[in-house]
Amino acid sequence: MPTSSDWNIIGALGSIIQAIATVVLLIVAWLQLKSIKDENKLSRTLDVCDRYDLDPILDRSLRDLRSAEDTGLLRTKEADRMHLHASVTTVLNYLDSIAVGIHQGLYIEALVKDHLKVIVIKHVNDYLTDKDVAKSVNIKVDNYRQVIDMAARWGQDPLAFKKN
Repeated sequence: MPTSSDWNIIGALGSIIQAIATVVLLIVAWLQLKSIKDENKLSRTLDVCDRYDLDPILDRSLRDLRSAEDTGLLRTKEADRMHLHASVTTVLNYLDSIAVGIHQGLYIEALVKDHLKVIVIKHVNDYLTDKDVAKSVNIKVDNYRQVIDMAARWGQDPLAFKKN
């Protein structure tokens, strides 16, 4: 027959087991929350990368800029500055929002880089490092410092896209 001290030991062991189970449950819950957070970050990153191909406003701006580039309109003084300003600003604001999101930890930089490296470097070269184009379409280069820095970081690779 168990004595009262035996029951105290059994009770203490039960409390210890309960505490261990609670700690294990907390660890499992923390790991699940971390996994959900990582999955959300991955999903947000892929969504923002897909926007380049799927967003109709961005697509219209890219088509307008491509047409202006093909016809030479982008580099002439007769350029429809307001129309091209809006198109360039739309593209650069999209890229800048990605750069800001990376800086704030909302997006996975390596994944964005895999998807958009060539695109980012090309647009930065075309509209920000080319001072004539930036001036022609009235773009304030300093407003896009984060995307310029991102392109510079990504452009250190010897295989980086280089403007011809």
